[in-house]
Formats: sequence, C-alpha cells, structure tokens
Amino acid sequence: MKVNDILNGNTQFSAIISECSQFIEEAGGAPLFRALPTTYSNVHKVKVRKKKTNPINESFDHAFNEYHPQLRQRAVFTHGEVSDIVIEHNTEPFFVYPIDGYKFMYSTNITNSNQQYQQVFESIIDTFGDTVGPSTISDMLKFTYAHDNLNEGISAGAEIVLFNIPYYYAVRVNDENINGLGNIGAV
Repeated sequence: MKVNDILNGNTQFSAIISECSQFIEEAGGAPLFRALPTTYSNVHKVKVRKKKTNPINESFDHAFNEYHPQLRQRAVFTHGEVSDIVIEHNTEPFFVYPIDGYKFMYSTNITNSNQQYQQVFESIIDTFGDTVGPSTISDMLKFTYAHDNLNEGISAGAEIVLFNIPYYYAVRVNDENINGLGNIGAV
C-alpha cells in the first residue's frame, strides 16, 4: 500500500499531507524515527521545547550559530532506523514528520551524538584546556556535518538533527491502522 493511499484515506493525516510536503519529498522514501512517550496519541503534534544546556550543546551552539541560535537545545534528534533509537521506560518508536521550513544536518559518522561526543569532548578539554578546547571542538563540528541530501544521511544511518521548527508530527510506528506509513517516498 502506498503512503498516499493511507494519508489521503484518513483525515487524521491531513495535517501531515499539508504541512510536511518538503520532508516527504526530500526524504526520498526513507522514514525518520524517534522514541516518544507511550501516552502520545497515534498521530501527535509535538512542540519542540528548549532543552537544558550542557558542554556538548554549548559547543554545537558555537559551531552552528550561523544556522540557528541555540541549535542543539531546540533541535529534534532522529534516526533512519528504528533499531538505532534508545527506548527508555514509557517510550516507544514514532515516525517523525517535520513541518515545512525545517532544516537539517547530519554527520555520516555519528549515530548518537550524546553518547559518542561525551568521551571525545572530555578528552579534548583535558588535552587543550578550558580555553582552547571548546574552540577546537567547535571547529571540528563545523567540518563534520552536512546540510544537504537528507536521503543520503538517512541511508547512511546517521543521526539526523532537525531544527528551525516550532513543532513536528509524530505517528506511532506499531499502530495497525498505518501499516506501511514509513515508506513515505511512495506518495
């Protein structure tokens, strides 16, 4: 079954059709996933909330301030494979549909930035100190991330960082009414 058939046949998906066409086109058939609370409805509008700052966030902010202020605190971290998301207590996988106007970035070497950067950042700070270390990290990040060809990033298994959106839509993965919805490129 094609996604267009599913979306057009169900009024609960009308907002996704009208507000997420950029993503549906750019993803080229590849879905994005994120673990979200089990209390969410099958189709849920999720507000992007500002997260607390930490050294990793500060380095990202410094490196990518030209793209979006406080990028990491206001970003949505997604994955192209449901197996790459971390399912914690009271969460489950959801498809993610960013609204039109979203921006994205990814590094083909990064699948979980929180986990992978923690040790590297600490090592750089230990080696270069609190003054030079953060600028070294920011320079490294600038040259590591791509901002084009979303489908390539998803296919590479990279963590996809979505930003520049106030909200996105989430659709429960295991809802029997949306079997096949992940193949969004079939629209």
